[in-house]
Amino acid sequence: MVFRKTKEAFGGLSNMAADYSLEVNGVRILTSEALYQACRFPHLPDVQEKIINQKSPMTAKMVGKPFRKDSRPDWDMVRVRIMRWCLRVKLAQNWSNFSDLLLSTGDRPIVEDSRKDDFWGAKAIDNDCLVGMNVLGRLLMELRERLREPNFESMKAVSPPDISQFWLFGKQIGLIEGRVTHQLPLPAETKKTFIQSQIDFDGVSYSEPNNPIQPFKQDLPDNNCEISDDIFIIDKQTAEDYTERNKMPQKLISVLVSPAYTRVEPGESQTYSACGKDQYGRDYTLGEVIWSATGGSIGNDGVFVAGDDEGSFNVIASSADVTGMSTCIIGSDKTLPLFPDRIAKKRMVWIGEIPAQKWMRFYTEILSKHVSGGEIKIALNVEIIPEGGLCPQNIEETKSALRELGLPDSVDVEL
Repeated sequence: MVFRKTKEAFGGLSNMAADYSLEVNGVRILTSEALYQACRFPHLPDVQEKIINQKSPMTAKMVGKPFRKDSRPDWDMVRVRIMRWCLRVKLAQNWSNFSDLLLSTGDRPIVEDSRKDDFWGAKAIDNDCLVGMNVLGRLLMELRERLREPNFESMKAVSPPDISQFWLFGKQIGLIEGRVTHQLPLPAETKKTFIQSQIDFDGVSYSEPNNPIQPFKQDLPDNNCEISDDIFIIDKQTAEDYTERNKMPQKLISVLVSPAYTRVEPGESQTYSACGKDQYGRDYTLGEVIWSATGGSIGNDGVFVAGDDEGSFNVIASSADVTGMSTCIIGSDKTLPLFPDRIAKKRMVWIGEIPAQKWMRFYTEILSKHVSGGEIKIALNVEIIPEGGLCPQNIEETKSALRELGLPDSVDVEL
């Protein structure tokens, strides 16, 4: 199953598809493409804002292009994990439409036909053949398989990937929950009417501050509601759970220091800020913030002045016994690594068995990260032991496929 243009069949699988809006940290984002591109720049909220404010997904991609040299330094290592997360968010918040679309592909391979990108997609080499790593297609097939698992409903909540400085507009991205929506059988002429700021029904005000969930206990006839495209109706249980959660006292869990990583020359200054997050990932108003730093001095206003020594140093913000940290590289040498504590190794080897259901994730999460640099070598020991044994046709088809890949066709067969 090949997809390319968003208006064609299965075009909704594309990150450019416009009918799958998202919401992250309370920010509405029109496409998964815009969300993915914004994740390049956690330390540049102004660039993230430019990307997210674009109405076109292609413009959202292009507007960040001049800043790609400033992408987070581990981008090539984390981009597949971030893309997997973006697709999970797209599914969770567009559950019915996107899950139906994925499952409608059956068991067919999913391939993005791309003119230029043979990493995320595959490029045509003739009229009948596409060649590429097709990482996006593999992630979509992985997501499709998870939809078939018994616990598929768990995917309606999406945790952030285990990645440092996973921020949107300077704030840590927290748990993403799917939007619970119900279609009301409204007359067509009312569907685009903006909902009134306050609706009275049977004497109950829908914006009454002391009765926040009372409306969900009322029957709502079709002719008593006008709803816009951007309004979602949630069920009673969801509303009560949300209200109950908000009654819990906030607890400071983390302090985030922004920018997360910087480079300055000796004697230069850099201004830092700190924000807090509670147990639900919501903003927490910090009390007194105590600043400290290595490699220079920092005042109560968060202004750091670099010292004369070059290297990697830390800027630290503490509030109520909770501490956050940022990395600062001091030095005029732009080749200094951002993470100098990562000791360079000459070689990494792994030997083990991989169950069939994990082959795709092994490829996308591990192998694909090292392919572009040409530094990976794979030696395989493949044993095929089917029930009932092998027939000569199986063996010849395997040899033929190996030859088509330009690989030796020597196959040992045990009798």
